[in-house]
Amino acid sequence: MLKLLTFLEGSEAMARTLGGAGLFGLFVVSWAAFLGPGLGAESGPSKAKATTQEKETGSLQATQEVHDGWKTFHSYCSSCHGVDATGGAAAPDLRKSLAGGLTHDQFTATVRDGRPAKGMIGWKALLKDPQIESLYQYVLARSEGRLAPGEPQVQAAAGSGN
Repeated sequence: MLKLLTFLEGSEAMARTLGGAGLFGLFVVSWAAFLGPGLGAESGPSKAKATTQEKETGSLQATQEVHDGWKTFHSYCSSCHGVDATGGAAAPDLRKSLAGGLTHDQFTATVRDGRPAKGMIGWKALLKDPQIESLYQYVLARSEGRLAPGEPQVQAAAGSGN
């Protein structure tokens, strides 16, 4: 339920942008993602095993930019791309997309302009370039294994005495 509420809170401006028909389509896709991976191709023991192995690597310590990217991701992207960018019923695992050769420019252009043929809307009306950059930094950290699943914690600045 929390995931659905998070999606709905992040979707108010998007609803105004999309209008009725687009909003209905987004609702259907989001509801499928909310119901979980049992509806998608990745379910069962192999998915559970990958999640368990993934938790053994990385850290939750992150820069402010990566933490901001995590917040943006969970507000706008996780309902389709899955929690922690692991993919969902409606959209791919973004960690694999970056590891597979998706460039920075391709990533940012896709976020801005969307991929209408695949059902992804563009976010340029809602996200500014610094937000898209922090989103990229978050997904990159997840892709490279530097960031474990979960909410990242901002690293204390050097010499802050904390």
